[in-house]
Amino acid sequence: SEKRNALFIAADDKTARWLFPSQSNVIHQYWPLAQSPGWPAENVLAEERQVLALAFAYSARDSTGDGEITEDDRIDRALTRPDGNSLVTVLSDVDRVFRIGLINRELVSVLYQASGSVRNARYAVDSFRKVVDEEIVNIPKQASTR
Repeated sequence: SEKRNALFIAADDKTARWLFPSQSNVIHQYWPLAQSPGWPAENVLAEERQVLALAFAYSARDSTGDGEITEDDRIDRALTRPDGNSLVTVLSDVDRVFRIGLINRELVSVLYQASGSVRNARYAVDSFRKVVDEEIVNIPKQASTR
């Protein structure tokens, strides 16, 4: 069954909030962006890592034209605070995402492919504002063989 939304419940004040305002999106995947005290996080127990943000892969629009939003539609990528607040969509309509991860406590790196090039975008952890988006390599189109 498809995940349509995520509910965040704050244990300290017993409040709850949905990630999205409606139940129409499809969440494909989500994962924590965590840093350990002994950065990089090699051989560090999960409970010792501090989650700085969450990353989501989700579909928000019917890109296939079948009249509904499903797992077959184009995937957007978003970042949120660990409590689900401050959702910011950072990528839409890209061909492929290779990696979303922390560079350090201040920056999230998103390595992706779009329009024939591999790019690296970096976002500030405190605001999810795009700091830079640079081309790493241009992928040449394959020559036709006739």
